[in-house]
Amino acid sequence: MQSDTFPSLLDNQSSSTLAQPGEWSVRSWIHTIDPLRGIAAVAVVVTHASTAWRVADPTSPFRATLFWLGAWGVTLFFVLSGFCIHLPNARKFQNDPKHEIDWQRFAYRRARRLLPTHYAALILSAFLALFIQTDLLTPATPGSFVAHLFMVHVWYAPYFYSINAVFWSIAVECHFYACYPVYLVLRKRFGAGVTTFILLLLGLTIFFVASVALQGGSKLALQNLFLVSWWQWALGAALADIYVAGKSLKWTWVLTSGWSVPFWCLGSLSLGLADITVAHLHINRWLLPVFCAGLLGSLALREGSTKASPALSYLGKFSYSIYLTHPIAFGLLFMLPGFRGAPAAIGVPLVVIAAISAAWLFYLLIERHFLSPSARWQSQAIVNSGT
Repeated sequence: MQSDTFPSLLDNQSSSTLAQPGEWSVRSWIHTIDPLRGIAAVAVVVTHASTAWRVADPTSPFRATLFWLGAWGVTLFFVLSGFCIHLPNARKFQNDPKHEIDWQRFAYRRARRLLPTHYAALILSAFLALFIQTDLLTPATPGSFVAHLFMVHVWYAPYFYSINAVFWSIAVECHFYACYPVYLVLRKRFGAGVTTFILLLLGLTIFFVASVALQGGSKLALQNLFLVSWWQWALGAALADIYVAGKSLKWTWVLTSGWSVPFWCLGSLSLGLADITVAHLHINRWLLPVFCAGLLGSLALREGSTKASPALSYLGKFSYSIYLTHPIAFGLLFMLPGFRGAPAAIGVPLVVIAAISAAWLFYLLIERHFLSPSARWQSQAIVNSGT
């Protein structure tokens, strides 16, 4: 998905370790970010591949996990996005509370990192949809194409999943970025923790109102408005503030204990095994961001005790391409006569491998040219470390 989280979700600045006092080492390059991006992107691909062969099904534990991986991946991306986007400024606020952000430079960097790659995938998706339609690819109309260009297709129900169904989350990401100045104003006024709670209440309210007052497409659009999930992004941003402080709080033992990584990882995946609904709210969906933040935080704060994975790190470098283009790869494979009739044991792994391979090619041809110099250097360093 990124963008910067998947988006590369973010451009880490350096791989050196900063010596700062505290309970954990505050690093300028957090090695666990890229592997998480890669895993999150592949999780979405696995869910869509499993759904295409009707393997993903919430009625049995194994199939429920496959079904859950998509929501897990997207939610993790949102949390990662808040962490990665805010992290550079969190470092600067830590040293200078009066730090002023160059918003023109911020907007340029986000647009350069996100939009050219997205538009290339949009054009490819619209072209392929002329020849084949799938659950993820649908024909473009002039209105839907323009709406995608301006990232407002999620505001109009008929366009929400149009052209390439996964593009909805990229639009939501852009709305997070556009509202980052508002988040910082709230953060300065109330603090990161209270701001996250306020945004959670806002999201719950909007979602509940949409559930009881609307039907059909209007309900879908309002329930997925960025204001509903903004608190997930804010969770990641609040975690960035905690990370750069380098000092434990009363509750951070839940992130730094030896059991924290497996607990938050397995817990976040296990949430998909039960779907308890209270007042129109799917409780597991609202708990998931907390568990994803716990997983990210435990990996970041305990990074010195975890081993780097060059293969997963490199996968994370082109996770944005994986997220954007896997529906295109699916569509190309589905054009092959009889391919959809292949057994799931063959079809699902094959489309996942093909999607990752096609995304790597797309990354080399398109995405990598819009990375920052530091991100390109890091990507090459990862490749070299694995050889």
